[in-house]
Amino acid sequence: MSLRPALLGLLCAVAGGLSAPGAPGRETTVFRDVNVVPMDRERVLPHRSVVVRGDRIVTILPADAALPEGARVIEGGGTAYLIPGLHDMHVHLLERGELLLYLANGITTVRNLHGLPRHLAWRDSIERGTLPGPRLVTSGPILDGHPPARSTNTVLRSAADANRAVAAQKAAGYDAIKIYDNVPRDLYAALGRAARRHGVPMVGHLPTPVGLAGLLEVGAQRGIEHVEELLPLFDDGRDTSGLGSVAAGLRRAGVWVTPTLTVHRSALEQARDWAADQRRPELAYLHPGTARSWGWTAAGEARSANPAAAERFARTTAFFERALVPALHQAGVKLLAGSDAPIPTIMPGFGLASELRALAAAGLTPYDALVAATRNPAEFLGRGAWSGTVTPGRAADLLLLSANPLEDIGNVERRLGVMRAGRWHPQSELRALMQRQVAAQNR
Repeated sequence: MSLRPALLGLLCAVAGGLSAPGAPGRETTVFRDVNVVPMDRERVLPHRSVVVRGDRIVTILPADAALPEGARVIEGGGTAYLIPGLHDMHVHLLERGELLLYLANGITTVRNLHGLPRHLAWRDSIERGTLPGPRLVTSGPILDGHPPARSTNTVLRSAADANRAVAAQKAAGYDAIKIYDNVPRDLYAALGRAARRHGVPMVGHLPTPVGLAGLLEVGAQRGIEHVEELLPLFDDGRDTSGLGSVAAGLRRAGVWVTPTLTVHRSALEQARDWAADQRRPELAYLHPGTARSWGWTAAGEARSANPAAAERFARTTAFFERALVPALHQAGVKLLAGSDAPIPTIMPGFGLASELRALAAAGLTPYDALVAATRNPAEFLGRGAWSGTVTPGRAADLLLLSANPLEDIGNVERRLGVMRAGRWHPQSELRALMQRQVAAQNR
């Protein structure tokens, strides 16, 4: 049995290597004798052959059915599991090379939440097939009040500013507007009206001057990024009263939540043992520019051996995983899986598996955690009719695994290869590309 994943990896690599960078597939490909986890509901379809033509799933057949003539065949051997490609719904793309890290970790869609013109260019290059990477959804530059919580945020001082900012981001081609901590109540309402008028989703933080009551009253914000935004309602995790009413209010308003639990988990690990945290093997892929611009070393050293930091992150992590997220999930609030990479020390691509494990620690079943990374994101992005499940007619964004993720969510890391828009990427080839990228960026 120990040889089986290696054998399957070899079969997948032989079946097809990388061709033109990121070009959508144009041929017919068959995943033969795989166990399909369709994610339309909690089930496994054993011993199936999934036929892909171009960038779409065409049909799902019994494993012994006749296959299309001339099709490229990727052997599953009866023990591989085929699931929808994953979504990381909260990232900050700082370097173009990070796109490869997401794809290599089975992530076929990312949502970038601090957009700049270069992200629009990267999105177009990915769609044209000239840049390998996941589908890219991006907000525009972050919108904030005065004074801004971060110096890079766009400051709004009037309703006219809000209207112009939303119109400009819509015209530029951004997919959403993101709001931040210090947007005042009147401008928050103006942003909501402008977002509705231009048909642009409004997501982001929960501005302090607005509060949860203001968010629910205005009714324009589709999603809250980070459960940390709700901490002030619960005395920084010390008070659990009111959990049910908060969760019910968000559910009634249809507000989605991206918990980003791994942010506090990571911070806790840094506070306990910064040196050990820095020895994680995936950090070898960190771009030096990302480390400098995001202040990794400074953040880690500030937390290292800091009892106050360790106490706070232990308290908040426990509150999120044992109280807040379970309350949201039980109330029916729709959750989205997001890593917030590259917050120190969350690696682009690798961080999503940590987030899925954190969701499981918060009481979600492996299936429910996977819903937050597959079907829910597709629905949130307005792509539920053509993405997010392994179903005929849906996009051929797929992840092939050597073990069942419904038994253990950690099995999402047992990757044999990734298909994005019908184009097959064997895991062996992706690893080689990552190694070459590391060598190039460290010259």
